Amino acid sequence: MKEISYREINLDNGYKVEIFDASKKIGIDASHVKLILRMNVPVVESLFKDDKYKEIDFKEIQKKLGDYAVFEIIKERNLIKIEEKEKIFQSLMDTFVETSLNYLAKEDFPAKFIIKQFNDLKY
Repeated sequence: MKEISYREINLDNGYKVEIFDASKKIGIDASHVKLILRMNVPVVESLFKDDKYKEIDFKEIQKKLGDYAVFEIIKERNLIKIEEKEKIFQSLMDTFVETSLNYLAKEDFPAKFIIKQFNDLKY
């Protein structure tokens, strides 16, 4: 499925969220609306300088995850009338911005996300 870059949002913690439109036409008058939100989080040791991360084995994390961890959210709606596609897409994006953007912008989100990704692979 083709992804079209729609928007980038710079966060207070220095990272950015990229928004893609991967919608497609599925009939004469219907669409599958697909919004992809993606944030690349570099796996860097400086994220784990705080004492609360002193038990973290950074080398092991980097070995498992590589240079980046990718945070991604996909929101979809099916069988949307073609003329309502843009409105639905915008609504999905607005809901994300209102409900999740502040969480992603927190200073400790990147480290917590990397630890979660590592633990998901570990167990």
